[in-house]
Amino acid sequence: ELPTRTGSKAIGHALTYFDHVPLPPEALLGELDPKLHPREYFLRTLWRVSIGSLSLTAVVAPGLKMAAYIGARYSLRRTVDSGARGTRVPIMSFRTQQLPILHALAQGFVLEAFFRRAAGWLTDTPVENINLRNAICAIVKATMIGHWRRTGITIVDRCGAQGMFDFNMLFPMEVQFLCHCMTLAHNAYYRLNSAGWPSPKETCSPYAC
Repeated sequence: ELPTRTGSKAIGHALTYFDHVPLPPEALLGELDPKLHPREYFLRTLWRVSIGSLSLTAVVAPGLKMAAYIGARYSLRRTVDSGARGTRVPIMSFRTQQLPILHALAQGFVLEAFFRRAAGWLTDTPVENINLRNAICAIVKATMIGHWRRTGITIVDRCGAQGMFDFNMLFPMEVQFLCHCMTLAHNAYYRLNSAGWPSPKETCSPYAC
């Protein structure tokens, strides 16, 4: 068994080895003489991988909403001296606290709608068009993770030392999304450049905008 990987504590990882284990022909995935190109045939055989990657990305939208809520509660509770007659005000009154929280909240709702739309595109695309399916998954993953990397860590900073506590879930979410971003990341560029994503000039395509 491999050592525990940070960011995926609930999943155990291990390496399995086979040494001189004979396998019958029916144990192979697919046909021995596929009629398609080997690369396309291989991607069709593993079509569930892209769906799994897309499903893992779905947690970004509620994660941003959670970060906005936790950051807002902390900002309303913590007060500082305003310098005027010794009164104290919550740090939520500062724009530097308000903007990241409001951005995270807005991004959470927008990305939720974006994910639902992309999931509909994916289900409407047949498995035979595996390149387009992979392109949809790669674009959704890059977009949603990118928004978290820009906004989520900012809220962690705005919560000070308490943003690092596991109990507040902010920094653990950052580590979790970082691990997810690294998972299959080497395939993202490969998928996008081999997917044949339609050009915006192709107005007949439902994916052109």
